[in-house]
Amino acid sequence: MNQPDPFASTIVWRRGFEDPKRDPVDVDVQDGRAEYLLSGPYRMTEGSKIEVVGGKLQWSGGRIAQPK
Repeated sequence: MNQPDPFASTIVWRRGFEDPKRDPVDVDVQDGRAEYLLSGPYRMTEGSKIEVVGGKLQWSGGRIAQPK
């Protein structure tokens, strides 16, 4: 059985934006009409951020949280 990647980002339409009856693409993200959604067991630390830059998802800042 082939399971989808739980860490793959997905592009979706922003809430309140009229769905133009097509899938969003990177160009829509760049124009602010769609957004990336993340799934998976991510832990954000203070000072870190995830943003879309040039249509690509980027993580920056912070430090990696070590398991206790």
